[in-house]
Amino acid sequence: MDKRKLVSYLDSYLNIHEIKDVSLNGLVVDNDRDRVEKIGVAVDASYNAIKEAHQKGVDFLIVHHGFYWGSPLYIDLWLKKRLKALFEGDIALYVAHLPLDIHPEVGNNYGAMKLLEFNTLQPFGEYHGIKIGVEFELPNIYRKLDDFLKYLEKKLFPPRAVWRFGKDVVDRGVYCSGGCLSIVDEVKRAGIDLFITGEASHAYYKNARDMEINVVLLGHYASETIGVSLLGRHLKEQFGLEFEFVGEDSGL
Repeated sequence: MDKRKLVSYLDSYLNIHEIKDVSLNGLVVDNDRDRVEKIGVAVDASYNAIKEAHQKGVDFLIVHHGFYWGSPLYIDLWLKKRLKALFEGDIALYVAHLPLDIHPEVGNNYGAMKLLEFNTLQPFGEYHGIKIGVEFELPNIYRKLDDFLKYLEKKLFPPRAVWRFGKDVVDRGVYCSGGCLSIVDEVKRAGIDLFITGEASHAYYKNARDMEINVVLLGHYASETIGVSLLGRHLKEQFGLEFEFVGEDSGL
C-alpha cells in the first residue's frame, strides 16, 4: 500500500490533528520506502519492539507511546539507540496516544467495551480537557463483583490487582486504560462503585479505600494492548495489510 495514503487514512480515521495531546502524534519518523508491506503494532516505541519489528519484516510501526512528550527531546544515548534501530531497519514510526485512547471503534477504552460486550453510557473522566474514559452498564448476570471478575478474565485478561473497597454488587462502572487513577474521585462523585484502569498508585490506593470504591487494575501495559491490536485488525480488514504485534510486557 502507498505509504502516504496509509498515513493520510490514519490521520483522518484517528483524528490525529484535531485532538490536543502532549504526545507528538502521527508520522514522527519517516523511512525511505514508498510502500508499506507489513505493519507492526506495539504499546511502546522501545528498542526491543523496534528490533522485533525489524526481525519480522515490519516496515511501518504503529505505537501508542512514542518518544516526544510536550517539548523537543534531547537525543540521549537511549533515544539514539532506538532511532538507530529504526533507521537500520528502514522502519517508519507512527504514534497515536490520546487519539487511540478515545477512539469510538478501535480505542483502548471503547475497544474494551466491545470485547466485553457491555453497553456504554457516555464518555467519562476529564484529562487535559478531554473525556478520556467511558462509563458503562453491567448486565444483571455480572453485577456481583466475583462474577464480573471471572467474566473479565475470560474476555480480556486477569487483573494484576483488585482493591475490593466497595459494594459486592455494582451496576455501573468506568473503564479508563493506562494511568487513569487520578480520576478516581470523579468516579466516586458520580456515584459509580467500580473503576477499571491500568496502573496502580500508592497514594490513590488510600483514596480509593477511604472512598469505598472497587478498583480493578489490569496493568498499564496490558490495558493498552487493546487499541493497537484492534487498529492492526482494522487495517488488515480495510487494506489487506498483514500486521504483527511486537514488544514486551513491563508487568506494570
